[in-house]
Amino acid sequence: MQIHNPEDSIFIPPDGFFEDILDQIDRLQTQVDELKRLQYNNSSNARDVFLYGCELAGSQYLNLEDHVLPQLHENDH
Repeated sequence: MQIHNPEDSIFIPPDGFFEDILDQIDRLQTQVDELKRLQYNNSSNARDVFLYGCELAGSQYLNLEDHVLPQLHENDH
């Protein structure tokens, strides 16, 4: 079984390649967050809560859908 054909070339990215990609991802995420904020601010009812992401440490060990989500209701403060 041959894994690598010696005639094939292997692409080795230049120094800083992955850091540049991560920077681009961060900039895109910032743009997405800004677009979401603008969409929220331009909505017909700016008092609406707009949750688009939330991380909770240790939540992977709990079934939050059964315990937390039933307690969330519209117009809760």
